[in-house]
Amino acid sequence: LLGIHEVYRFEKQKGVADGFFKIGNLAVLYDCTLREGFEEDKRHQIENYCNTLKSGNIDLEAKTVNVVNCEKQVWIITRGATRLLKKVDDIEVKEVSVDKLIELYTLRLKDNVDEKGLIDVLRSL
Repeated sequence: LLGIHEVYRFEKQKGVADGFFKIGNLAVLYDCTLREGFEEDKRHQIENYCNTLKSGNIDLEAKTVNVVNCEKQVWIITRGATRLLKKVDDIEVKEVSVDKLIELYTLRLKDNVDEKGLIDVLRSL
């Protein structure tokens, strides 16, 4: 609904990201949690997500997506605040509030935000 055309959901398995999307030059592995204080619980998973992005390829069921020359981010989507958790080499690990995503959806409904504008907003979350 946000206007991201390449979104992939992974089979639900413990320790695996919930999904992946790529829009323009931005590649994001994301994981959703309702847990507060998730940082320690998800420490190993976040490391795995970063390593997956560093590998340069995201393996999906039907294809492999090359992310070598992309800006890479890991999002932990929560009910908390949107903030940068840390940087792992060139990968930003962020907590992204579901409320912020709803705000973005509302913005897309109200305003004529083109794909470049959407990429800029997603990148800056």
